[in-house]
Amino acid sequence: DEDFDAVFKKSTNTIIAEVESLKRLVDVFSRYGRMPEVNKAPSNLTESIDDVASLYKGFKDLDINVTVQDEIPMVNVDSEQIKRVLINIIDNAIKAMNNTGTIDISVKMDEKNKVIIDIADKGPGISDEEKAKLFIPYFSKRKDGTGLGLAIAHKIVSDHGGRILVRDNNPKGSIFTVEIPIT
Repeated sequence: DEDFDAVFKKSTNTIIAEVESLKRLVDVFSRYGRMPEVNKAPSNLTESIDDVASLYKGFKDLDINVTVQDEIPMVNVDSEQIKRVLINIIDNAIKAMNNTGTIDISVKMDEKNKVIIDIADKGPGISDEEKAKLFIPYFSKRKDGTGLGLAIAHKIVSDHGGRILVRDNNPKGSIFTVEIPIT
């Protein structure tokens, strides 16, 4: 493609930034045995979501669609940690769909001044019994799973005064909802 060099450079920069983010996360875990401190700053969640979605742009047979309601205000969050939440949820969705399919991400404001991020997949879905355990550390349905991804996501969202929920995506799949207050 004509834009290969530009896409390659942007992808390389994104990979380097994400590796640095993971390195900081691992460093803090190994030193303190806990999550890094939340460093909130006014952030554009739409840009953060677009950054995360672009990480998966080159995946064959995978489409990520992002729909944003107009006028999402700046939100006081740790954007690096919020990206980690989105990556953990999207990675799980991709694995649930065997690396093929569509993930729909929608972003909107609710009447209670919260940003609502819905991440919907068309995988096999999650049983009610498993939904009750999803955010517990070390619970995983996969042999190769650590059971920490969604537990970490839950902790990050809670540290931001928000909540994370899961429900069925009819006719099949799951929808993870991340609610974050704008203040």
